[in-house]
Amino acid sequence: MSTIAVLGDVHGNARALRAALAQAHKGPFDRMVFLGDLLTYGHDVDEVLDLVAEAQEKDSATLLWGTTTACISTWPKGVVTISTDYPIG
Repeated sequence: MSTIAVLGDVHGNARALRAALAQAHKGPFDRMVFLGDLLTYGHDVDEVLDLVAEAQEKDSATLLWGTTTACISTWPKGVVTISTDYPIG
């Protein structure tokens, strides 16, 4: 049985994302998935992108397309990698 750490609707809140990542790292997981909607509303967009990019590098995290993820489609390539294999929203 696989354990999946699922994070979503961060909306630019780096403090909440750091807390969620810390909680996820307390227990073992086989896979980490971000359900999108990383940006908008919050004011920590750059830090959120850095945290997600770090999770992709260290935890092989997958980022799925959320309803507001289109905001980052114009960001420079390589900041984060969005999986189009499992589109949602």
